[in-house]
Amino acid sequence: MDSRTAIAYIIGYAFSLGAGYALIPRVLDRVRRQVGQRVTRDTRILGILEATLYTTVWLWDADKFLLFVGLWLGLKTVKEWRGPRWSERAQLQFNTYLIGSAISLLFAVTGARLVEQLAPQNAAFSPWVVPVAVILGGLILPSLPGPDRDLNTEEDE
Repeated sequence: MDSRTAIAYIIGYAFSLGAGYALIPRVLDRVRRQVGQRVTRDTRILGILEATLYTTVWLWDADKFLLFVGLWLGLKTVKEWRGPRWSERAQLQFNTYLIGSAISLLFAVTGARLVEQLAPQNAAFSPWVVPVAVILGGLILPSLPGPDRDLNTEEDE
């Protein structure tokens, strides 16, 4: 892999992971405040994985991207399913999940498109990118300051 291709991957994955990691918890915290929840560290780590998967699948095989997104959102929806009782609170929780997924998807596709635009035309997808992105994202991003805070003690603006 030449340096131009490596830089393209770094920029694309940095955008996919970093921008989503910085923005999504802040947006979701604003919405989730209404139900007394906040974005947790586990949620943020899942977001890193989700953005990495979306970006990687797009770069690997864009034709199968929508199939993967449908499968992933289906798995997440099953995880969120609480049973036949549906309430306004459950609806708000589900809506925040959809909002976060949509924003993550947008950042991931934009990051993948950055890679495609910046890398030389003959550059092939490099299999080492995925573990490196996951490891670096998992090590660096959780150590950055973020919105992990108790909403009950925060003053409303």
